[in-house]
Amino acid sequence: TYGQMDEKQSDKLAIVLPGYIYPPDAPATFFLKLAFMKHGWDYLTVDYRYNENDKFLALDDGGKAEYLKQDQAKIGEYIIDKYKNMSICLIGKSLGTTGILNILTQTNLLSAFRSISFMLLTPTESQKEIIPILKQEKKKLLYVIGKKDPYYEEAIIDTLKNEATIKYRIIKNAGHVFEDKDNNIETSVENI
Repeated sequence: TYGQMDEKQSDKLAIVLPGYIYPPDAPATFFLKLAFMKHGWDYLTVDYRYNENDKFLALDDGGKAEYLKQDQAKIGEYIIDKYKNMSICLIGKSLGTTGILNILTQTNLLSAFRSISFMLLTPTESQKEIIPILKQEKKKLLYVIGKKDPYYEEAIIDTLKNEATIKYRIIKNAGHVFEDKDNNIETSVENI
């Protein structure tokens, strides 16, 4: 879904690849959309809903990985074809970070854009491959994860330190969807 604040298309576009069961209109991505649009960015959400795709769900783990790789490479090619003259911020939330990895490794996304940055929100195992690529290419990255997220690793955080192009935020006591692990609703909302 494409959104813009003004009738005139912006030259900046934020693209969100959401999580597996985390739809594009869920709180973290919804408020992120508002923030980007407030600052003059257009906003595109990819609504792939793999968790509702019977063909995808019928596959074994290897088949699912291949399906994701092919589908997300098509998303990357579409982004390159349609938006190559814009400044891009590619945002992955959970499974969306796997999407970013598949796009980075299956397309020429990094060389196709004059200006591209990244945001990893509660990244999955794919972060171990994405971060070295972005560091090598000196691409801007904002990394956000909860300290209680099952994918949180201190060793990964250590690799982010002292990198000029990387900013990171660790949310104390937050899980994979930024929920407070002490079940404090106010803190959960603040985390988002």
